[in-house]
Amino acid sequence: RSTHFSTLHHLRKNLFKNMPALTITPGTPISEYRKCVTFSHYNGDAGRTVLQCPTGSQMTGGGMKNEARKFNNDSGFEESMPFHNGWSCDSGFGAGKHTCYVRCCH
Repeated sequence: RSTHFSTLHHLRKNLFKNMPALTITPGTPISEYRKCVTFSHYNGDAGRTVLQCPTGSQMTGGGMKNEARKFNNDSGFEESMPFHNGWSCDSGFGAGKHTCYVRCCH
């Protein structure tokens, strides 16, 4: 065995040896106190797409699906990130094709 493999094997074998046992208790299901909805928007001539959560709700996440199926200027990934109380998506070097998503909860 190589020295690198032996060191990794030793670390993995002894990593959890002296750790105390964890007690995991069930949390409150989110559906009991929040109502969440996912919004989406397809943009076939995409520059930047921004989706905002409705008034009274809070953005909890989002994402983007790149709809371009060939490797060319349309398929470039530029950004997918939170933006104020919503989500911002941008794809394509020029106009791209994507579906933008935002998850909003009350």
